[in-house]
Amino acid sequence: MDIKVRIVLAGFVIFAIGVAKWTWVRFVAPPPISHAIILAPADATAPSTPNNVPTIPVSDPAPAPTPGGSAYWSDIARGLASPDVAAREDAVRKLQTLGGTDPNSLGKGIPQWGQPMLAAGYYDDARKLAELAALRRALDPAVFESAERYIVIACIAQSNAETSKDPKAADWADALVHARMYYNAASLTGTAEAANMLAEILTQTKDTATAQTFLSQQASAQPSDILKAIQCDHSRFEFAVQYLKGRVGPHGASYPSLISQGDYYLIDDQPDQARECFEGACRVAGSKAKQVRDAIEGVARSIRAKDGNVARANALILELRKNPESAGAALFNTTPDSPHASDLQSAALALKTADLSKLDSSPALPH
Repeated sequence: MDIKVRIVLAGFVIFAIGVAKWTWVRFVAPPPISHAIILAPADATAPSTPNNVPTIPVSDPAPAPTPGGSAYWSDIARGLASPDVAAREDAVRKLQTLGGTDPNSLGKGIPQWGQPMLAAGYYDDARKLAELAALRRALDPAVFESAERYIVIACIAQSNAETSKDPKAADWADALVHARMYYNAASLTGTAEAANMLAEILTQTKDTATAQTFLSQQASAQPSDILKAIQCDHSRFEFAVQYLKGRVGPHGASYPSLISQGDYYLIDDQPDQARECFEGACRVAGSKAKQVRDAIEGVARSIRAKDGNVARANALILELRKNPESAGAALFNTTPDSPHASDLQSAALALKTADLSKLDSSPALPH
């Protein structure tokens, strides 16, 4: 072999060995033990290590509680109960964020965050959060009712706080308006509680005699003049109704849209429009038991809102149990999406009527 070729090959081999060694040291070989750091779990007891190399605990950061979960609500409650203003306000901000991202969890979580909010004195923020839950979850009657109920409780708490400072400065008018709206929104089984809360507030805005008269009217077949005299906030959901009306598809309004509109109309004290929406919702509910049941109860709630008492609303449920074909003539038709008379009967049997035995015999100061 030519000497020149041998020299070139030798040089290439030496170069290759050098590259390989550098690569091993740079990327593969472990560092000298004097520079090593031995990692251990956070809860491990540091064992003895070669050459007394120090051990540094390593652990993953604790994950944030899942919004709407039990740990999340515990975290919120601790924040609201904290003596630190910053911690309390941080908890309120978390709830506000939840309202924007998951209003369903916000509404269902009212039993968890509601009382701590009031105990911390955040009356206005509490009302706004509940109003947001009602706005965003009107398609869920249970969440809607819970939110409207809590708004009244927040109003009462604020008025009581004002009364304790200066009885003459307390303003119960706002609480009365919201109690009127809650009466319309409440389920049939929630009628007695809604009526009792409204009567208690009437003892402050009117007198005890007026409150007792209103309660006695709940079992009457005649409309309640006292309830009709209480004006609702007609602007609260007006924009939401218009928005939903503008989103009707080629096959008409959907079930969620009709249920939501019905609840909005109830708060706006337009029971005839609400009933029309709930009847429409029932006609497109098919055989889905819960949807049929919620729609029928919506019709009954509309009747109660119009009358100011529950007599005709209860009568509708009882009649649907016995004669669903005639009593439910407006609730179904011959289209494939319409429930059958047997579906209406099953829904009425599953519904509970208002229990007037739970009405207060002597309404007193709200608390």
